[in-house]
Amino acid sequence: MIVWLNGTFGVGKSATAAELARIMPGSRVFDAEIVGYMLMTMLQDLAFSDFQDLPPWRALVPVVTADLQSSGFDVQILPVPYEFQRGGNEMMRISRPAARPSGMR
Repeated sequence: MIVWLNGTFGVGKSATAAELARIMPGSRVFDAEIVGYMLMTMLQDLAFSDFQDLPPWRALVPVVTADLQSSGFDVQILPVPYEFQRGGNEMMRISRPAARPSGMR
């Protein structure tokens, strides 16, 4: 299960995610901004104002989410200040189960 917390910066998504993780046994918080910070460091020579504008961020977050699920982290809480009008439906891949070869978990 993916619990997606969306909202503007500073509204309490991270605090809410931490509280949900505390009361939901087996859940994990996956802060997708960490992926963005990694890309900002790696791609600092490129001109961009927000990592959400980077196609690799929109591609990596669903991949990491799916890999975490296939590794047994079935409940993930994602506090993401994502603007859908900027990235289209790419991030919605998170809400769909990842296609995996049979026998893989």
